[in-house]
Amino acid sequence: MQNSLARNLKIEVRLRSASKASRNDPRPTPSPEYYIRRMNEDLPVDASYESPDDGSDDISFTSCSENDIFAEFEWLEQIDGLILDEGNRGSDGIQVGYCDGKLIRREKIRSQFRYAMEQPSEEMCLLAFDIMDRYGCLKPEFKSHAVKKGSGIWSAELNNEKAREKTLGFVAIARPDILSSEALCEPSGEEVSNKESLESAARDISKSFWRSLGFRRISSSSWFGLASDPEHLCYHLAADDDFEIPAVQFSVLDPEVERSLKMALESTDNDCVEVLYQVFKDAAEDDPRWTSTDANGNSVLHLTAAKIKPNSVRWILSRSKVLLQQRNIQGETPLDALLAKLEDSRTNVALMR
Repeated sequence: MQNSLARNLKIEVRLRSASKASRNDPRPTPSPEYYIRRMNEDLPVDASYESPDDGSDDISFTSCSENDIFAEFEWLEQIDGLILDEGNRGSDGIQVGYCDGKLIRREKIRSQFRYAMEQPSEEMCLLAFDIMDRYGCLKPEFKSHAVKKGSGIWSAELNNEKAREKTLGFVAIARPDILSSEALCEPSGEEVSNKESLESAARDISKSFWRSLGFRRISSSSWFGLASDPEHLCYHLAADDDFEIPAVQFSVLDPEVERSLKMALESTDNDCVEVLYQVFKDAAEDDPRWTSTDANGNSVLHLTAAKIKPNSVRWILSRSKVLLQQRNIQGETPLDALLAKLEDSRTNVALMR
């Protein structure tokens, strides 16, 4: 039954704009089907491969539609993937699945990468700011940071176009997530009671799905990547060995204390010092209150450093230095958090120019 169902399914891949694709890539290139087969370990790599004309394939590449929703962005091409059930041979097939992708020609926007990426869609904006710097390169901490580099399999190939021409060709990037509006509701439409545990389980399923396709986490980020080069390290890392963000248990700040601190962080530096004094005036250097954190694992030193409160940072360090190496759930020390804040500030200034 399962094999019969699989044989009736057909995948169609469609470009939205043939004219844009032709302008952006005028050189003769292998068909998209060739690259799909290169990523399939069970099939041989044949550079002279051409699509058969007998219609027996389960994958087809149809004529392009010119309904280009990103027509104003010459560097961006929309790709649609459809799964059709051809069980009824008398029809063209019923659509049972859909996905879409975006081909980003980064070299065309390198000088204003983040500004360009935030225009077309929210997901592209997240990609640009989550893992890329303002020039469209993988952030340095994702290559060399003790924790944030993750498995360590991603590096210069995400930065250098010439390096990819020799090896990768391209990298597919996805962000596993869930449709909480559908996954976390009872049939009656009411929200489920154990929402957090179900969200976590649903995300684990999503990550497992992408890993089953060969995708591996990009450093310690929430994005997963798959290289077209079969020799890339992502093909040599088992799904079970892929990096997973460690679940670190922190003692949580008292809710009233956290509320007071976060209000003070929006005030002046001296006001913040006064609140810190009221909260920690009787705390010894090894008092567990120092290492308490918010829900994201940020200690008081993380919070004050990220808000660039030098007097507050100085006051904390004069009483306890145990926080200097404490990491939040992103693997950042307070210094890392400060450097990330400064880089974001530089980027925002550049975007406003």
